[in-house]
Amino acid sequence: MTKAFVGLSCTGHDGALAIMQHGIIRFAEAAERHYQKKFAINQAPDEYHYTRNAMLRHLDADEIVLAKSWSTDAGSIWRRQNALLDESIEHFTEYSEVLRKFQAYHLDSWNGFLQPNIDLSGHGTVRAAASLGKPIVGVRHYDHHLCHAAFAAYGSPFRSAAVAVLDGQGEGTGTAFWHFKDGELIPVEKEPYSGPLIEFYASLGLYYGIMVCLACGFEAVSGEEWKIMGLAPYGRLDEQLYRTLESFYRVDGLTVNCTEHSLPLFLGLLEKRVTHKQNFEKAANYAYTFQKFYSDIASRLLTELHKRTGEDNLVLTGGCALNSSYNGRLTTCTPFKSLYVPSAPADDGNAVGAAILASRDFEEETIAAGGFQSPYLGSDVDLRPLEAMLDNRSGLNFRRFDGDSDLTAHVGSLLANGSIIAWMQGRAEFGPRALGNRSILADPRDVQMKARVNGIVKFRESFRPFAPAILDEYGDEYFHDYQDSPYMERTLTIRPEKRSSIPAVCHADHTGRLQSVTESRNPRFYRLIKAFHDITGIPVLMNTSLNVMGRPIVHSIEDALITFLGSQIDHLVIDRYVISKHS
Repeated sequence: MTKAFVGLSCTGHDGALAIMQHGIIRFAEAAERHYQKKFAINQAPDEYHYTRNAMLRHLDADEIVLAKSWSTDAGSIWRRQNALLDESIEHFTEYSEVLRKFQAYHLDSWNGFLQPNIDLSGHGTVRAAASLGKPIVGVRHYDHHLCHAAFAAYGSPFRSAAVAVLDGQGEGTGTAFWHFKDGELIPVEKEPYSGPLIEFYASLGLYYGIMVCLACGFEAVSGEEWKIMGLAPYGRLDEQLYRTLESFYRVDGLTVNCTEHSLPLFLGLLEKRVTHKQNFEKAANYAYTFQKFYSDIASRLLTELHKRTGEDNLVLTGGCALNSSYNGRLTTCTPFKSLYVPSAPADDGNAVGAAILASRDFEEETIAAGGFQSPYLGSDVDLRPLEAMLDNRSGLNFRRFDGDSDLTAHVGSLLANGSIIAWMQGRAEFGPRALGNRSILADPRDVQMKARVNGIVKFRESFRPFAPAILDEYGDEYFHDYQDSPYMERTLTIRPEKRSSIPAVCHADHTGRLQSVTESRNPRFYRLIKAFHDITGIPVLMNTSLNVMGRPIVHSIEDALITFLGSQIDHLVIDRYVISKHS
């Protein structure tokens, strides 16, 4: 009897569904894609019809094992933390009234955002399995951080490595560490938490997600942490703020602890918060200083991890691993020599991590570390709605190309002539980055292109940067200390002599969050960049996700058409069809 392993990310946000069989990840996708609701907060990751369709396409086993991303102790741990949080607030009696208001509005929101929805998850999988006549022969629950570590370590190119999980909150902790060797994850012991504010606050993820967001005028539960990374390069160090932050946190071995002064200092920061609309320079200085402090704290932790494991390879995961600005500097500010960050280091990746752990528990063939883990694991393009619409003479102008060479040559020419292209092909990327299958593309040579796409396509802040998608063989020619970046997971410095040739993807600090593109990893996208290179001499395209601000990356043909028609994108490419607004 063959088994398939269905993994679910069961956090109250970033839910996801994964299917694994014969040691291969056959499907993995965040729930926000098919719901088309950012983060899919408090939505089941396995809605029945969606899960059944995924099983029909990607599963042919006789029986199913269901794996969930939080342990059975998670609920009691969260209840204990909430009680301790109440006690810690009472400890500061002179601030209790203000803190109660803060807790009611912000911390309660974070609790709802973070707490696991284990009971909400699994019903769709059970129903779908029953409808297909495939019995569920086991249900497993796994520690939240262990799921992070499993997806990252077993999907990495390393046979041995140190593994660090840095996020908001797991099961009583914001960090966890392992030594990955001989195919096993061996926990690295760390120091216990201490201090009056207990572990809830002592988290780099919550530092960035609550304190930094609020102090910089961004929303704490809407994923606006990434705006801080975009704003930071416009600023400079605020030394007084940095000294304040040093009084907030301390590092004890492999543990981040809050100090006695943390809550009063935190409240003081909130009173001084500023938005980029009120005072851009001050907000940018805040963002720069917060980012530097995060980098310094993370470096202390990781330097200690290197000392304890003796490994030169680091696997970094958890929500903080999406801090691409720090990732690009990590090998220069820690002793580690090589870094791997998975395509989905946040909680959506835990669906795969749970499936991997279950396959190992059942002694089934499981994913082996040492290879390349493709990020193209999501839903495929279904052309039937598009072809039906085009057959009914929708009024849109379109061309269908039979071969890749003609398609990529045509689209490369459109890009070279200044067109903004929505590009949708193959299976969707697993993780938050558009990696050439659900992308908006443009010419990086145009100095006005950044403002144009931010303003009339993405409808977002003008300081937000765009990614350079570069042919891997030209990486060293364009970037200092070039590192292969298949998942757009790190930011590197663009060489001085190349900055003027790709201004649309050169950020204020002369960096770019790059995607390394190879023919083996994404053949058609590679050929498109090569076609653009043949025309312009530039082996780079400006790349951003196919969505507008506040919306997930598009899931269906209908989503793509709505985005295309509702913005000033010039052409929409879906598989071999090129759809244009003008003849």
